[in-house]
Formats: sequence, structure tokens, C-alpha cells
Amino acid sequence: MQLQPGLTLLTAAWLAVAAAAAETKLTVPRVFSHGAVLQRSERVPVWGTAKAGAPVTVTFAGKSAETAAQPDGKWAVRLDLASVAKGPFELSIRSGGDACTLTNILVGEVWLCSGQSNMRFHLSRATGGPDEAAAARDPELRLLSVGLQASETPAADIRERWTACTPETAGDFSAIGYYVGRDLRARLGVPVGVICAAWAGSCIEAWMPRATLASDEDFAPILKRWDKKVADFPAQQAAFETNKAARLAEWAAACAKAQKEGRPEPLKPGPGAGYKGSLDTPAGMYNGSILPLAPYALRGVVWYQGEQNTGRGFQYRKLLPALIRDWRKLWDRGDFPFVVVQLPNFGKVQDKPRFSLMADTREAQALAAATVTNTHLAVSIDLGEDADVHPKEKRTLGQRIARIIAREVYALSVEGDIYGPAYTRMSAEPGGLRIHFVHAQGLKAGDGKPLSEFAIAGADKNFVWAEAVIEGDTVLVRSPKVAAPEAVRYDWADAPHGNLRNADNLPAAPFRTDDFKPPTFGNR
Repeated sequence: MQLQPGLTLLTAAWLAVAAAAAETKLTVPRVFSHGAVLQRSERVPVWGTAKAGAPVTVTFAGKSAETAAQPDGKWAVRLDLASVAKGPFELSIRSGGDACTLTNILVGEVWLCSGQSNMRFHLSRATGGPDEAAAARDPELRLLSVGLQASETPAADIRERWTACTPETAGDFSAIGYYVGRDLRARLGVPVGVICAAWAGSCIEAWMPRATLASDEDFAPILKRWDKKVADFPAQQAAFETNKAARLAEWAAACAKAQKEGRPEPLKPGPGAGYKGSLDTPAGMYNGSILPLAPYALRGVVWYQGEQNTGRGFQYRKLLPALIRDWRKLWDRGDFPFVVVQLPNFGKVQDKPRFSLMADTREAQALAAATVTNTHLAVSIDLGEDADVHPKEKRTLGQRIARIIAREVYALSVEGDIYGPAYTRMSAEPGGLRIHFVHAQGLKAGDGKPLSEFAIAGADKNFVWAEAVIEGDTVLVRSPKVAAPEAVRYDWADAPHGNLRNADNLPAAPFRTDDFKPPTFGNR
């Protein structure tokens, strides 16, 4: 088989094609379904299976590419769609006497939205979501929601297909994905396809290849814990079955009480992880939900995950950059953009400054955005709910993400700033510390009250609440309790309510000026 130039890295993608496909059957994966959106790009891969050695011709929008199936039946081509109109077009694939024609295909911008429950959170459950869904009728906004498919080995394909955005489909789609797609449609004026591959309760390691987890000693405990869960599962399952009815009855009562009190329902009891298809499986979501999508041409990724890794924030500093590198390698599209959503406020309001596990994970997310090429941070510290890990206000966050993408990725003119104040450096003042920011035009207290959530410490590392005063594009921080201050922290808590904003009312990102080792140092 003579592949077109640049197809050598498609080997990983072919793992997503059905291994059991009949040798004589022409197939393409379901990500190429009727109503799909193809990325307007010079290198758009199309792949599938056919009879070994058979010629394959792919035709789309006046473009054509030919190849031949390999001995194992796999084939792949690339199309240049950089200057193709939006369509709709037909995607025609022929091999010998077999033919496959997919209709109503558009050309535009494709984004993958991935992570855990806050990315999966349906529009119908979001604030204002039911009304938004009822009016959501845009034939050029296309949605693909990938269901839960965790696997210890590469999955053959996804089960779902593309749909147009309608009141019937929008409500059950990712709220974040919908709002990002809707806003990009308005700004770009081209078709937009949004793929959601996210699942509640999933750790980042579920979205990474096992080879990466096995190659770094800092990740070794992840695999060790999982292997132990697998070994222990049969005994745990047997123990659970002996009192299953009683535990389920207790759970049902707890759910009824939580519903009555307006609290989230507790998790349904079970025998624990360690079973085939568990979302806790390292590399499980990568095998089941990511490999079948790649290398479908994308413009970029929005990543909203981290809650499940809280408590291992220091390890997350390596995990998140590793995931970004792995996905970029898998897709073979260079350093395509990643937008990382920083975790919102959630948990108990702290009566005094102390180190926060949530803040530790937020710091890892911010470090990835600051150090990994073409990675951007969307701050949501003001959009959480103290008592619910699933904040319902998704519209504002979706708009923030879309504004970042519009300027950073498409170089569009966006009114105002796209980021809130971000710490750059600290300088000493008599009795205090001056904090310098970027994106600081028009610094203000968003609620008109004195600045809050600033803490200061001396050499003893004992942080106390501090007085903070805006002076131009800086903030002077001090406390009579700390005569020789050395460090400042802001919004460094599980559920902070800091009020520092810029002129565009965007919140300052949480920060700390110290480099004290976090309590999660060594947690793996």
C-alpha cells in the first residue's frame, strides 16, 4: 500500500477501526456519520477498512484521494479542505463494487470538549438551560456526544453519531460544549461541530495511554493501585452481594432526604472499582472514547477535569502536560490549542487561611497553561457553588472560553479583555508587599467592598488575613500581625470568594507568591 505523505502516524487511529470487520466490507468509523462537520484544513484524514489490497477512492466537495487497503484491510487518505465552501456535501467512498455515501456533511470548525462531570453536565440542567434548549435550532451547529465506554483495550468504534442542534438534541448535550459552539458560530459565521467525550467521576489517568503511565515512576502508583483493585474485586463483589438489598434501601432513603433538603444525591453503593469497564480503569476512557475519535481533524480541545484528582495536585502538574502531549501526538496536528478550565470554588468557606487541596489542583492547571505551548486558562473561581461540585451557571463560563478561543486561536477582535488580573511579580514595601498584575486595567473590588481573600505570612509561613488596597494596577497587601512579610496568597481556599476584578469584571486568578511545598507533595 502506498500511503499519502504524512500518514505514518495514523497507526494509532487505525486501532479505532473494528478489528472484527469482514475483509470484504467497506467501512468508515461512526465519527464519519451523516450530518458530520469536517475541519476546514489542509490535512483532513478519512480512514476505514476494505478488502485487503483493494483500491479505495474518497471523493468530497470536488476533492479526491486514492489509496489501497493494507493486508489487514485498513486504509487512510487525507483531503485538502482548507478552501472548500461550507457545503453541505456528500462524502463518497468506493472500493471495488462496494460504496458508502454520507450526506449533509458540512465544512467548518471542530472542537473536542472533554473531562469529567462538569463538562458532561447537560444544558437542560444548567441555569436558564431549558429555555436555551427550547430555542436551540441551528442546522449549522452539529453535536456529537460520546457515551461512556471505558476499556482495557482499544475500542473498535464509538456508538453515537452526529446530530444537528435542535431543541430535541441540545438539552442532553454538554452545556459548556453547547455554549462554546453557539458563541463560535456567531463569531466565525461558519459551521461548527462540537464533540463531547466526558464522564462523571473520571480521573485524568483514565484519559491517558497506559504506556505513558507506565513510563514515569511518578505515575507508577496509579497502575499499582488499579492492579490491586482488580485483584481484590471478586472478594468485594461477593461481600457486597450478601447485603446488597439493605445497602440499596439505605441509599434510596438517603437520596429521598437529600432531594427534600435540596442537596446532591449520594453515590449509589456498589462493590467498588476493579471490574471490566470501570471508569477508574487507567487508560480506560482513552481506549474507549478517545482512540476511536483520532485522528478526526480538530481545531482544538477544551479540557474541564480535575475534581477527581484533588488530593494529588502535585502529581497533576505532570499528568496534565503529559495528557496534552499524548493527545497532540495521537492527532498528529502539531501543537493544536488546549483551553484548560480551572476548577471553580467549591466546599466549606475557610475561617482562616490554610492550604487548600482544591487550590493545589488549580495551581497545577495554571502551571500547565503557563508552560505548555498553545495552552490557555479559563478561570471559573467565581462561578462555583459552595455546596455543589456541579455549578449550574454554565453560560458565563462557555462565553469566557469562546472569547479566549476567538482571540487566541482565530485572532478575532474581541471587545475588552479575555482574562482577569493575573499575578506576575511581588515587590517589598515598608510593612507590606506590593503585588503586580497583567490584565489589570481598571482594577476594582467587584462588589464595591474592601478587597477580601488576601493572606500574608512571614518566614514562619503562618498566614493571616491581610488588608489589601488597590493602587493603580497593583495591590498593596499588609497586616499588623506580620512585621516582616514574605509571601501573599489570594483566593487560596476550596471555596474562596475574592472580589478582585478588572475593568471587564473578570475575576483575578488565584495565586500564591511563595514556593512552599504543598501538602500533596509526594502524593501519587
